[in-house]
Amino acid sequence: PSNVSPEEHQGNLEQVQRRFAREIESGQVRIVQAYSQDAAKTFQTGSLDWVYVDGIHTFDGVWADLTNYAPLLGPGGFIAGHDYNNGFEYAKLGFGVVEAVNTFAKEFGFQFICLSYESVSSYVLAKDLEHPNIKKMIETILTKIPAIEINGFPDRGFQVKNIHLPDGQIRDLHSF
Repeated sequence: PSNVSPEEHQGNLEQVQRRFAREIESGQVRIVQAYSQDAAKTFQTGSLDWVYVDGIHTFDGVWADLTNYAPLLGPGGFIAGHDYNNGFEYAKLGFGVVEAVNTFAKEFGFQFICLSYESVSSYVLAKDLEHPNIKKMIETILTKIPAIEINGFPDRGFQVKNIHLPDGQIRDLHSF
């Protein structure tokens, strides 16, 4: 399942191409447009600094992405991803992001660095919290976006509750 249109995906690609034009030109950044499992085969073990997962949002899709890309991370590497939400609307779409990410973190020894503070959160996972790359990334996140650090997570659990307000709006309440 996807929660954005093909046009929005194309707009996101163009935004990334503009943002990283210099790095793309120098060869530091490579954009691979392929199904994530096919794209993973184009990288060598330990060759990536970080991976951003935002593919198929089912449990199996997220699990495949995480387990295919984790071995590709080098020392101090991290995995980030989006759509960390298990609220009613996302459950109806068949999303399994929260469950897959939590299970992966536990089984493969990754720790949650933070969740972004927005209705559809992004997450950041890493193994070696003391590595200079991870410390720098945490510093960058904390100066750029509102984020939440949650100690002992995911063991404490996570659920998005839909709160119906008197004016008819629905707000997501992240509950830990």
